Parts: sequence; structure tokens; C-alpha cells
Amino acid sequence: MSFLSELKNILILIPLIYWLRMPSKWVGWIGYLGVYLILGFGVELIGFITRKMGLDNHTVYQIYAAAAFVVVHVLLFLLHQGKKMKVTKSKIALKASGLVLCLIICVLVSKFNTLHLILFSAFTFAIHCLIVLYGLSSNSERPLLRSGEFWTGMGILFLSTCDIPALGLGVHLAKTDKILASKVLSIHDVGFIVQLVVFTVSLHFANTSNELNRR
Repeated sequence: MSFLSELKNILILIPLIYWLRMPSKWVGWIGYLGVYLILGFGVELIGFITRKMGLDNHTVYQIYAAAAFVVVHVLLFLLHQGKKMKVTKSKIALKASGLVLCLIICVLVSKFNTLHLILFSAFTFAIHCLIVLYGLSSNSERPLLRSGEFWTGMGILFLSTCDIPALGLGVHLAKTDKILASKVLSIHDVGFIVQLVVFTVSLHFANTSNELNRR
């Protein structure tokens, strides 16, 4: 395991612990960000254990990719809605159902190829993030740099734009040049680490905003 992989396994605890200590951690998009962090921590922990035991963890990453696809798109949906309208549980369930259907179609078309699923997720995340960030820039009631919603969208966008070239190119390079492939794939680890830092910032601003609203 590379230094960056070990570092991200440790750093993921920072935003996760911050989220767990928030009094309003299950409110709106913050709750789905927490679920995403829990998924990330879980898959990294299981991946570490299975690698140490020499077990195949391919299925674990397939399940993670599928779950993250639904959770992140619902999270982005909530970021996009903001305070414009009341988002009911039925609307979220309807959105999640549509995402699951889309995911099933993607899985069947890709013939259960994990790489294709991850790349499809990254591409759709990037597009959805751009829509969300554009909406926030037009409708945000606070300066964007002090908005938890903005930083959350930026964190997802950054990792997505790292993953599309890194994973797409890295896997193909692994067939001919494993050393170069390892360096290219490390872009994902860098993107993941930056995302964790950005998520910590977003939770800080979200927590600060909630505290001000309670006063």
C-alpha cells in the first residue's frame, strides 16, 4: 500500500468525527454527506483488511460504487434544492428510485464492469456538480466561500474530475507499464485526500451557519 493510500485511510476520520459531533448531523444534505463518509470509511477499512488477508475485494468495491452513486446524487439534489422548496421524504424516495433504475441499466450495459460503473458515476457526478454550483452562485444567501453547500459540491467535483482520467488511463496502463500506472492511479488518492479536507471545511461552515440560525 502506498503512502497516499495509508494517509487517506487516516484522514477520512477527520471529517467523519467532525460530522458525528455535529448536533444537526442528520439535517438535509448534511446527513447524506455523513452517509457518504461512512461508506468511504467502511470500504477503505474492508479493503485494507481483505488486502492483508489476501482476499478478493472486487465485490466490495462494486457494492460501494453502487451505493455511493445513489447517495451522492441525492446529496447533490438536496444541495441544488437548497431552501427554494420543501423537500419531502417522498420526493427523496422518488429521486433515489430513479437513480437505482438508472444504476441497474448502467450495470447491465457495462456487464458488471466495476471500472465502467465508477467512471460513469464520476462523469455524472461532475455534470450534476456543475449544475449545483451554478445554481448556488446565482441563489446563495451567503458568500460562496462561507457556504457549506458550495464546498461540498466542490469536493465532489474535484474528486470526480480526478477519477475520470486517473482511473480510465491507469487501468489500461497497468497492462503495459505498472510503475507508470501506479503513479497515474495515485491521482485518485490525491483527489480523495483533497476532498476530505474540503468536506471538513464544508461541515465547519454548515455547523457555524446552523449555530447562528439557532441563536
